[in-house]
Amino acid sequence: MSRKLSFLVLFSLLVLSSSGLVLTGLNNQMTSYEPKSRDVMADIAFTRGPTVNMVNKTNAMIFWRTETETNATVNYGNASDNLDSSKSESTLSKEHRIWIDNLNAGTTVYYEVVSNGVSSDVYHFKTEPEDGKPFKLVIMGDNRPDGSVAPEQPQTFKDIMDMVKNEEPHLVIMSGDYVYTLTDDHSKNVRAMEKFTEVTDKVGHYVPIYGAIGNHDTAPGEGYADYFLDAFEQYGDDSTYFSFDYAGAHFTILDTEIPGYEGRITGAQYEWLVDDLETTDKQIKFVI
Repeated sequence: MSRKLSFLVLFSLLVLSSSGLVLTGLNNQMTSYEPKSRDVMADIAFTRGPTVNMVNKTNAMIFWRTETETNATVNYGNASDNLDSSKSESTLSKEHRIWIDNLNAGTTVYYEVVSNGVSSDVYHFKTEPEDGKPFKLVIMGDNRPDGSVAPEQPQTFKDIMDMVKNEEPHLVIMSGDYVYTLTDDHSKNVRAMEKFTEVTDKVGHYVPIYGAIGNHDTAPGEGYADYFLDAFEQYGDDSTYFSFDYAGAHFTILDTEIPGYEGRITGAQYEWLVDDLETTDKQIKFVI
């Protein structure tokens, strides 16, 4: 990850299939597909989300936060006016993670979340296609602001995320450097990441977002990745490196910011990487 100030190192829309990889341009027509009902963030009961995460052919995890401890329900179905399936958690919490299941590959799922009787808007997402079927992937990174606007995110990044949302990709992968800097000031670090997720969640309502950690996203001390991990819901059980398969492609996300090993893949992570790449049978591989 480059240490110099830069804005966007990569932003492209990829369409993948078993026959190969096609790079396409983004459609500059920023037509909106905002949900028809109210914005959940307008209600103080919801402080983040909902976002859709770790989507595969039959399952997905819905995440959101509430201001106070509440119960949690996800209603979902194949149309915005037909949310005929439901998953609930009666244990009270401020953080809610509910897996929904019995989904079908290559379809659109509509969902809403409910906490203490307060419902969100209805959002939608695409399930993983069958292996070999085309899918849209956006890879981007280094969206961080400079010191003149931090912790606010750049307007260009906000505009790009609007474009991403309107393209309706199947998944988004971000390569790191999301905030200007993290320090030993907890409240400022939280605020910086909140400004980041306020932008990304507008896409995360509809599309799973996966992230690699960058050098600007690390905090001092043993909990160097805590703020990064709080911003993303992804595979790996709170590991900063992990892998997953999607529609016949294999994705490997790495961490080059482990304290004492910055800029390197070594030790346990290197051994894991070798095993990960040797054991996958997927022909298309991404290492980020």
